[in-house]
Amino acid sequence: AVTQNTTVSEGAKGAGGSSSSVAARRPCRGSRGTRARDASLGVRVEGESAPVLVDDVREGESLTPLLPVFAAEGIGALAFVPLAIGPKLLGKFMLYYAEPHAFDEHEVMTAQTIAAHVAFAIDQQEHRESERRYRDLLECVGVAIYTTDADGYITFYNEEAAKLWGREAEIGVDRWCGSLGVCTPEGDPIALETSQIGITLRTGH
Repeated sequence: AVTQNTTVSEGAKGAGGSSSSVAARRPCRGSRGTRARDASLGVRVEGESAPVLVDDVREGESLTPLLPVFAAEGIGALAFVPLAIGPKLLGKFMLYYAEPHAFDEHEVMTAQTIAAHVAFAIDQQEHRESERRYRDLLECVGVAIYTTDADGYITFYNEEAAKLWGREAEIGVDRWCGSLGVCTPEGDPIALETSQIGITLRTGH
């Protein structure tokens, strides 16, 4: 299972399944690293960006209150791996075994690789959702808005812009603006590349 706190449960209780949540790494035998309650397994690791390894959940006084939870879930060893993009912590990827287990370097590297892919997917989804909300906002403002890339090709426009132009622009094809032509107040045609948007993109002013 992968959550934002994400969890991937152990395959055959000992084969090293995983569960996604967010945490940090440091080889920790038992007590170090598990500090507060988490909704899924009763454990949460805070303030770290490296994996945390708990080879035997029975070791360490700080885990004692959680032993009934571990027993009910059939958990003997835990590893928490952060789901992070740079300094941004998104969740944790959790591995567990039914019996005490010493996590080796290969297991940790594999878990970190999986966690990196999961974190990237979560980050991309959040970016898409943020962009969608932004576009929805631009559609509702009631004025013509459009955007271009650095070369002047239209990347977005709202419905009011299409009404202003009298046509639907073609994203990535139409350049400078969506109008078929631009004129001066006197009615003289202006080349689109010499229009104000063209000048601004070329000069930055």
